[in-house]
Amino acid sequence: MNASRVLVVGAGIAGLALARALCQRGIIAEVVERATDWQPSGTGLYLPANAVRALHELGIGPAATAHANPIGRQRLLNHRGRLLANIDLDRIWDGVGGCVAIQRAALHEALRQATAEVPVRLGTSVTDLEIGGAPQVTFSDGSTGSYDLVVGADGVHSTIRNLALGGPPANYVGQASWRFLARLLRHHRLDGHAG
Repeated sequence: MNASRVLVVGAGIAGLALARALCQRGIIAEVVERATDWQPSGTGLYLPANAVRALHELGIGPAATAHANPIGRQRLLNHRGRLLANIDLDRIWDGVGGCVAIQRAALHEALRQATAEVPVRLGTSVTDLEIGGAPQVTFSDGSTGSYDLVVGADGVHSTIRNLALGGPPANYVGQASWRFLARLLRHHRLDGHAG
């Protein structure tokens, strides 16, 4: 499909990455974001090598990885701290690239700069979507639009998913991922002396 008018709903990592990919193909998307200002939430992200390679394909690899830390090993522990696996990431991803840890805000900013020519309407959400034929969209500011493609990149509680598919809202399934940012102290021995 060679869409000429694309609406991306959500200006987070996924929405801006899609907008960048469309721009690279000569398709300028319109992006709407319900937040009223640029304040990305979340802390750190682990990007495996295939995600880093995708950032390079989007042309923002150097800008993003300049603010990232390489991750060469991954240790998996159970709830008591017992080692379950010690993974050599460089060996697993050999030929693909390196894995990195990055602050979500840094990745979001690199995507924002790469999509500066894409029109983004902050403080705007979709209130109605008609999908028979070309999608017809009504926005929270009362404006309307007709698009060739509407993409919902508006998170786990997606308005677009609800308007297009209906059904029950997403619910918690009992899994959680704990992430935090920690300062890397280089050459520090356990006895307190610099090494």
